[in-house]
Amino acid sequence: MKNIYIICCFIFLGNYVQGQICVGTQGQIKWECWQGLFEDTFNELNALPDYPRNPKVTKVLYKTQAPDNYAEYMGAKMSGFISVPSNQTVTFNLTGNDKARFFLSTGPNPANKQLLAYLDDFTEVEEYNKYATQTSGNVQLTAGVYYYFEIIYADGTGGDHARLRWKTSLVDPLNWTIITAQYLYDVGCAAAPCPPMFTPCDDGNGLTYDDLEDGNCNCVGKLLNIENTCVGERSVVQKYRYDNITGSGFTELYTAAKFPGMPDFSENLNFIGHESRSTENNSGSLVQTYLTVPVSGNYKFLITSDDNAIAFLSSNSDPENKQAHQFLVTGYTFLNEYEKYIFQKTSNLYLEAGKFYYFEINHKGGTGSNHFGIFWQTPFTEPGQWKRISKFYAYDYACDIACINQGITCNDGNPFTNNDQYDNNCNCVGTPCSGPDCTSPLANYQPHEKCSYSDQMDAVATHNFLSCTKTQNPNPARGTSHWIKYDLGKDHRLLKTQVWNYNVAGQTNQGFTSVIIDYSLDGTTWAQFGSFNWPQATGASNYSGFTGPNFQGLKARYILITATNASPACRGLGKIAFEAIACPQAGTACNDNNPLTVADQYDANCNCAGVLLNANLCEEVMLSLGDSTLSTNNFSAQQILQSISKIDHFSTVSFYGGEAITLNPGFETKGNSVFWAVIDVCQQQSMRTEKTDSIAPKSRSTIEQKDQLQISKMEDSGDYVVRFYLAKAGKAKLQVKGQNQKTALTLVDYDFPNPGWYTKIFKSKKLGNGTVNVTLKTEQIALQETAVIEQ
Repeated sequence: MKNIYIICCFIFLGNYVQGQICVGTQGQIKWECWQGLFEDTFNELNALPDYPRNPKVTKVLYKTQAPDNYAEYMGAKMSGFISVPSNQTVTFNLTGNDKARFFLSTGPNPANKQLLAYLDDFTEVEEYNKYATQTSGNVQLTAGVYYYFEIIYADGTGGDHARLRWKTSLVDPLNWTIITAQYLYDVGCAAAPCPPMFTPCDDGNGLTYDDLEDGNCNCVGKLLNIENTCVGERSVVQKYRYDNITGSGFTELYTAAKFPGMPDFSENLNFIGHESRSTENNSGSLVQTYLTVPVSGNYKFLITSDDNAIAFLSSNSDPENKQAHQFLVTGYTFLNEYEKYIFQKTSNLYLEAGKFYYFEINHKGGTGSNHFGIFWQTPFTEPGQWKRISKFYAYDYACDIACINQGITCNDGNPFTNNDQYDNNCNCVGTPCSGPDCTSPLANYQPHEKCSYSDQMDAVATHNFLSCTKTQNPNPARGTSHWIKYDLGKDHRLLKTQVWNYNVAGQTNQGFTSVIIDYSLDGTTWAQFGSFNWPQATGASNYSGFTGPNFQGLKARYILITATNASPACRGLGKIAFEAIACPQAGTACNDNNPLTVADQYDANCNCAGVLLNANLCEEVMLSLGDSTLSTNNFSAQQILQSISKIDHFSTVSFYGGEAITLNPGFETKGNSVFWAVIDVCQQQSMRTEKTDSIAPKSRSTIEQKDQLQISKMEDSGDYVVRFYLAKAGKAKLQVKGQNQKTALTLVDYDFPNPGWYTKIFKSKKLGNGTVNVTLKTEQIALQETAVIEQ
């Protein structure tokens, strides 16, 4: 007798389920809020990992009016059902700040909702006719039918609000009125939200510990035994930043001597990416991490950036395989611009839960604002929706040797430390607080300097500014108005602000609520920074104000704030605190943290920059220096440079010639001077050569293969310099390897467009003592040099 087996195959495509809802409690509706937007757009709201299933805050409302001035960079949704006792023809009106949408279904099914009114910019609370789109057409409502509705809105800085009004014979057919509880019903039958991210749980796997919820109903533990020693701390996405690298292309980033071993700054990100920033001009970024997934299945990835960025996803945990999957932006995109380049996203990639995938991002920003972000589509999120990747799914890459100079400010991630700085071992450490309550979650360790501003303001009228007569505005474009001008005394780089509006009990409506902010360097020529809606003060004696605009490093001396409200007759303001950096006078000494520059000083644009000593600047075709005494500087020529000069004591001087350098009799270097002489074409990197006598450099044609890779130690700093020569344009890979041949750092893995000399610098602090090998591979050569690391 044959045994017949029936095999049933179930294919699970993911655990994302759109929950069904029904009509709930009469007289109330639901308000939900999400925070942490990078900008006030609905694409950004949709990209939040916890939207729409896991709001940060949920409240019950009794009318179609959201809480006012709730938070910065937030999105919110009001939802419920509208029902009328008799057939009605109604129109709806939407007001809000900054952007808002009103959807109404043809009945109780949310799937049938339609957009009836919207705002692409702010309105005042009672500004009903600013945009034609904020008012719906006539809508027929049938008695007894429950109509599902949603109001969603997104806000950046300043005040936030949202209100839905209607005109109906049930209340007032001529005037806009808020829809009240009599006609509202809550959402019922909705599935419970997933537990919040980082909630402890039990994944049922005996091989894991520290099990946590990911916010998408997945419980994920950390493996007890991780074989890969480069897998570091969980939920860490570390970004290294490299400053003062001009240009916006990958070539400028990859040929910079400091990239990737000598960053200027680091920070831990909440997502794989960050918001648009105007304070990181001419910089590059590096992120190295391990990505994990909670559910095996198909994943798609996408990148956005300004300017250029490329992402590498390895087929496993080995960085050597990072070329397996690449996606990039070669130009720029907006924060949520998903369809600009065909190569900015991947096809479906099958990833397995429990495995580590090496992930790397290289980003180069030029002038203006910059940003980058990584998004994914997963088996456990809404189909087709791009979501930002939370740090929850990341593990730090612990095998990098990037090291930041001692004394640079940082953030150690501990709220109970102060004055965080990098120490001599490349670690970010702060000064711990003291006392029995120091580590309590209720403690607020925020030391303030003496005479620093308080965060509270009383309600005394004489402590506020009030204007009851409109006068000519310093900016002629504003006409006669209520205004206040701040003179900071000198040029500053402006950052964050804190604003206290007019705070007098019973008169808070006189505050600056609708404002325009202008800025100027000279007090005569003005530029607009933006328009804002500010919340009124509380009138209380302990008023703490609100977070004002972030100027993101904008340079200005004068700030002009103009009230644009038509009434009341008087307008007032409490005070404003500016976080700002004074711009020193041009020529003031500074430190640009670039070891290949000297004589660093501030320029007229408040930028700290030094004299670049390792490039042919091509300022002259031929240069003859004659018999003169030279101080620290770079002298270069496209073709020939000749000199009989003397290099002064304690000066650092570099000579660059495209074809030849001639040191005639009489040339002299004095004690403690540093002199470089390099044959190189325009804008190529070179090496620091510390000698006190003249150099007779070899021409390109006489460079022997064995000399094309060199490593030396800079005695003054202890940093290591690797100099390598490419005879032809093409692919080059430069790596530092430990004694067991394990790669500790890839310094170069790039297709160079130009031949010539290039330089890389790195610190040895994370390598420890011992022998390391530096290897260079191109299509023409494979070279290795050895260095003994001694701390």
